[in-house]
Amino acid sequence: MTRRVAQSLLAFAALALLALLCGCTTLDVERVQPVREAVTRVSLQIDASLGTMTDEQRSRVRTAFTTVLTTRGLPVVPKGDPEAADLQGTIITYDRGNRGLRYVFGLYGAGWGYFASSWVVKNARGEDIGMCRITASIRMGWFGGSFETLVDESADALRKCLVAGLGPP
Repeated sequence: MTRRVAQSLLAFAALALLALLCGCTTLDVERVQPVREAVTRVSLQIDASLGTMTDEQRSRVRTAFTTVLTTRGLPVVPKGDPEAADLQGTIITYDRGNRGLRYVFGLYGAGWGYFASSWVVKNARGEDIGMCRITASIRMGWFGGSFETLVDESADALRKCLVAGLGPP
């Protein structure tokens, strides 16, 4: 084996290991209706009745979205704040998948986790001022990847959708 071939194989192996360690997530954001008014704070309502989420999972999702939005500059305030936009989310799919299967067989589709949500933003007058859908999945990663990180990334994508909504789609 020549030195060049050995180096190429080593580089390929290193990239494959890096992909496995870092994980493989997919995040798709669809701005159905870009936000038409500035959003500086939101009151958050999450409806999870479409899926099969437990109360604990609903609480974790709400906490994750509240934490990410607030720490990244979009405060979540109680409902009734006259300056807050009303952010209404519907969790369409919440499937953690199987972390062990993702770790071992993630490349083949086993154990994938999915998170899908739809969001409507209303102003103080109750008018729809924006809408977006977020779909995310996790296929593999270090010890099967972290579904919680996937939910956090979805929350950050929502924040970007809200604050960037005044720009071009």
